[in-house]
Amino acid sequence: MKFTFRTVGLLSVMTASVALADKPVARKSLPPAVEKAVAAETSGATIKNISAEECDVKADGKTCYEVETVVAGKTRDLIIDSSGRVAEVEEEVTVESVSPAVRMSATSGGSIKRIEKVTRDGASTFEVSYAKGSKKASRTFLADGSEKK
Repeated sequence: MKFTFRTVGLLSVMTASVALADKPVARKSLPPAVEKAVAAETSGATIKNISAEECDVKADGKTCYEVETVVAGKTRDLIIDSSGRVAEVEEEVTVESVSPAVRMSATSGGSIKRIEKVTRDGASTFEVSYAKGSKKASRTFLADGSEKK
């Protein structure tokens, strides 16, 4: 069988892609620091899924754990690094719960389908999904109501 550099490169990329994919994790097999954070952050929530993934946020470890939850009928997802630090929280919020500046900017885009507040490193953004007939669109706003570019 003849391998070229292109074939080897393609196989390497494919292998890396598989290795970086989210992997389901049983809660009982979480590292102790991660389990402690999960317990603290999910009180009163229903855990839908836990998976391990490569961190794409500033984290103390190379592996992060995504914890998908539902709280009072709204989604709330966490990214926790291997040291137990909550690196990101993404939670579904209502239009009424966002600041007037975000609300004014968000409602100018059409019929709002969903708003998610994403908090990373202490800063929050708001991801707004719209339904325009059969088309879907989304925009991201900063806390001051300006659109994130």
